[in-house]
Amino acid sequence: MADGEFSCFFQFVASSEEKANAFYANPVRGAAFGAARQKHAEQLAQWKAANGANVQWLDHAERLRHWNYLNLRRGMGEGGFQGEGEGYTLECHHVIHDYACSYQNMFGRGVTGLNDISHFAPRYTLTTIWPAPDRNGREHAFQQSYGRGRATISARYLARSIALCPKEWQPALLWHWLKLLGVR
Repeated sequence: MADGEFSCFFQFVASSEEKANAFYANPVRGAAFGAARQKHAEQLAQWKAANGANVQWLDHAERLRHWNYLNLRRGMGEGGFQGEGEGYTLECHHVIHDYACSYQNMFGRGVTGLNDISHFAPRYTLTTIWPAPDRNGREHAFQQSYGRGRATISARYLARSIALCPKEWQPALLWHWLKLLGVR
């Protein structure tokens, strides 16, 4: 054998029903076998209910949804407000926007069903001040946030957020986005 390789030889021992019954007559082995059979039956039922989908992957997907739910509820909160200060948290919430868009496209509903990420960009749009153009004719958005803030929501968030916000607010977000891009 080469380095790093190993060999495993299985040996099957002839057995009988009497020997098997005697083996599982031990209460500890019998209980372990019963628990293993029960777990197998539960997993088989899950697998059949999922039309043959990989049950472990479904478990991972549910765990991911749960962590993103916690991120939205505790990190973003009601009305899309971010408690840490928008200047800092704007840097880290783009991943949750990707997940929320994917989740909504796949399942037809929001991750939490509450007004957290759906109100994220509209809140920025509503709290942004557009002062008169400077002497060169450019407009610069001003966001009244704390932290390193002062700038409003960026285009990378708006592109995702338009799909997540309530339909009746989408024209306002599009107007804000076009204004950020300099379209008049």
